[in-house]
Amino acid sequence: DLASQQLDLLQDTVQKVISAARESLTIISDTRAELTRLIGSGGAALDGKALTKVTAPAQKAIEDVKKAAAKAQQSAAKTAAEMKKTIEKELAVAEKKGKAAIKQTEDKAREVTKVVKNKIGSVLDIAPPLPAAKKAVTAKPSPDSRAARAASKAKTPAAKKKPLVGSTMPPKRGGGG
Repeated sequence: DLASQQLDLLQDTVQKVISAARESLTIISDTRAELTRLIGSGGAALDGKALTKVTAPAQKAIEDVKKAAAKAQQSAAKTAAEMKKTIEKELAVAEKKGKAAIKQTEDKAREVTKVVKNKIGSVLDIAPPLPAAKKAVTAKPSPDSRAARAASKAKTPAAKKKPLVGSTMPPKRGGGG
């Protein structure tokens, strides 16, 4: 917006210089015509004073064009300096915003990295469930099995031995010897 305004100002200045140059050319052309008329009418009447009077508007027009050109040059230099200053200012602001955006993006990336690492860590920390502990199955032997009969005999106290019939020896008493 500012650049377009400065460009419009510069364009107006150039238009003024061109307009002044056209006016000067018209004045110079009129002066030449007047000089031609004066010389053609006898030339003797053309003295220094008359010549100065005829050429004065042309001289003034030339000076006006020079002034307008100098003014246009100053205006263009001023506009260029303002544009340069504006551009540098906008670049500084853009650079500052860019750096802030980069910092913000880096901070966000660090946060996301932390979150991802925490998620990965928590996923890795989860141990698969342990299989249920199996109860030791103790099978009871069937009453007819050999193990059942042996267990049954182990549970009952040993019976006293009866003396053999027809034996002459008395039974042993406990406590032996």
